Parts: sequence; structure tokens; C-alpha cells
Amino acid sequence: MSWVGRIADAVEWRPRDIGIEWDVIEARLGTALPADDKELCQCFGAGEFSGYVHVYGAPGGADSQVADRLASLWRTLETHPIT
Repeated sequence: MSWVGRIADAVEWRPRDIGIEWDVIEARLGTALPADDKELCQCFGAGEFSGYVHVYGAPGGADSQVADRLASLWRTLETHPIT
């Protein structure tokens, strides 16, 4: 059993099995995501663990909080470049 599965079992969570278009999200990010990160998002969706670990998830389809956040950070950096 994967570590994501063990976490789900420990907190008595039923995996959500969210359908996520990883190829579209990875293209937006410009990189592949680790398999365990994808599994975490598909099982739990977006959220926090004990207010400590924030999971930028994908609500399904091609939407992705992490890709949106990265785009926002790039826009901020373009507006306010580090010198």
C-alpha cells in the first residue's frame, strides 16, 4: 500500500478518485509532477493537514491551484522584478 493509502486509512478517509487531466496541468507547469503528488491530489483533493501542510490540488479536469499560483507568482515577478 502506498503512503497516501496509509494516510487515508489512518484518518478513515474514502478516496475521492478525482479525474484530473495531468497532461494539461503538467504542460502549464512545464514539468512532470511526482506520481505520489498526483495520488495525493486524486485521493484528498485540495486542503490542509493540521494547518501545517497545504496541498495545492486540482479540483478535476484541467484546473490546478498549483498552476494558477505559479502563474500568479510569475506575474508578480514580472511586475516587480528582483534587482
